[in-house]
Amino acid sequence: MRLHTWLTLGRASNLPSVWSNVFAAALIAQASLSNEALSTGAMDNEEWIPGSVSLQIILWTGCLLSLSLMYLAGMFLNDAFDANWDRHNNNARPITQGKVSATAVWLNGLAMLALGIGLAGSVYQRAVPEQATYGWVAVGLLAALILLYNLVHKQFRHSAVLMGGCRLGVYLVAALMLADITPELFLAALALCLYISGITYVAREEHTNKVSQIGSVGLLFLPVILVSFLGYTFPYFWLYACSLSLYLLYTMQRCLFTPHKNVRGFIGGLLAAVPLLDGLMLASMNLILPSLLCVAVFFIMPGLQKWIQAT
Repeated sequence: MRLHTWLTLGRASNLPSVWSNVFAAALIAQASLSNEALSTGAMDNEEWIPGSVSLQIILWTGCLLSLSLMYLAGMFLNDAFDANWDRHNNNARPITQGKVSATAVWLNGLAMLALGIGLAGSVYQRAVPEQATYGWVAVGLLAALILLYNLVHKQFRHSAVLMGGCRLGVYLVAALMLADITPELFLAALALCLYISGITYVAREEHTNKVSQIGSVGLLFLPVILVSFLGYTFPYFWLYACSLSLYLLYTMQRCLFTPHKNVRGFIGGLLAAVPLLDGLMLASMNLILPSLLCVAVFFIMPGLQKWIQAT
């Protein structure tokens, strides 16, 4: 299998958004834990002392690699499950173009999924052996959600929520491995779930180049409202939220409200903005520099999409 074919099957141009998800989830969870510790005077307790540098490197590397593998696996399996549909609808994907066999895609997808599960579970077990079961269950549920989405998404319209749930799972697994799951983190994960669900509703009609239910686009703006409950006291949050909203409105106007609609371009613009959404979550915790790093990732995404198809 050629490298470009492999990257196309994995929609690898979207991988930086998975990494920004991990980055944001970890920092949001750590910040909320630190705020709680400050308010309760627990900062002197030894449980707040970070692990060794080597352990942190292992955790971060294991988390990024395992969730990247699971993302790529989900994309490979999406093509494998949809091969017949793609043929009937003339959807130009590597299997239908004869660049790779469906069997090879199945084997690669399942292997990466198993490797991602094993890596995440093993790393968490090494770091927190007394709670190893939680790690295995969390990553197992994420894998099950990936498989369920790919199995039913062509038959079940609201499977878009399952796709949103997959990204919610990325936030939760990352937080569990690198800090802990907190109420603030869960709210941010729910906001990401809504945004990804909105993109997926739109993507269901990509092959027709139309968006018949524009109401589903409203899901894209709900995260701003949701995380405002965390960031309403920070002026920087409102500046960031307004900028993100303007970008979404501009992308809608440029791609949908023109004589020549470009739904694929609209979806690409929304996927490119996933790091911006991570930045919004960080801004809600007043983590200014980390949120700007997410903005930097956003500027990389369109260039990657020109090389590797994002949808």
